[in-house]
Formats: sequence, structure tokens, C-alpha cells
Amino acid sequence: MGHPLGLQPTYEPDLLLPTGKWPTIPQEFTRHRPRVRTPHTALMDTIEERLTKQWDIEKNNRKQNQLLMEKQQREEKLRRDIKKGINKAMEKESNFLNEFGLIPRNHDNWNSSSNRSFSTDSDSSFSR
Repeated sequence: MGHPLGLQPTYEPDLLLPTGKWPTIPQEFTRHRPRVRTPHTALMDTIEERLTKQWDIEKNNRKQNQLLMEKQQREEKLRRDIKKGINKAMEKESNFLNEFGLIPRNHDNWNSSSNRSFSTDSDSSFSR
């Protein structure tokens, strides 16, 4: 019998890569900047960040305003279409009433206002 075997390593340590800093952080997120960075570069980076943020906000605002204007235009077109439809319906109704002699006495008020009551003179055929 030989000597007892000790614990065998489960891997070969010589094959492992050297351990480095992990996770790697992009340079712009570290507080240690390159030493060759001038104050002008630092200022321009700050200005670029602020302008980019401001331009994104303005772009979103322009997009929202454009969508709002398009919505208002669609609503206005719908209102006009509905008004045209109502006017056509009123015209057809008026033509129908003219056809059968049922036009009210005051024809101007019939078309210009929403008052659709017939005249109630005593000599009218519609009086009670």
C-alpha cells in the first residue's frame, strides 16, 4: 500500500486567466479621468451633456404639440362634416315639407334658428 492520496484539485490553476477588475466600467463613468484632459475638454463635455438633455426635452415637446395640433384639426374637420350632414338633413326635411305644403309661415326663422315650432295663428290649419 502506498501513501494516502490527498485532495486532488478539480481544475488546473495554471490554465486560469489572471483575474482583473470586474465588471469593467466605461471611462466616462469613473471619477478618475485621463490626466491629459484639459479644463476646456471638461467644460465642453458638461455643455454637451446639458445641451443633449435640453434638446431631447424640446424634441419631445415639439412632438407633443404636433400631435395636439393634428388632433385639433381632426376634431375641427369632424365638426364641419357633422354640421354639413345636419344642414343636408335640414334641407331634405325642408324640401319634404315644401313638397307636401307643410312649410311653416315664418320660413326665415325655420332655417336660421333651432326653433321648429309652427305658427299658431287662429287661421292656421295647424291650430287646435
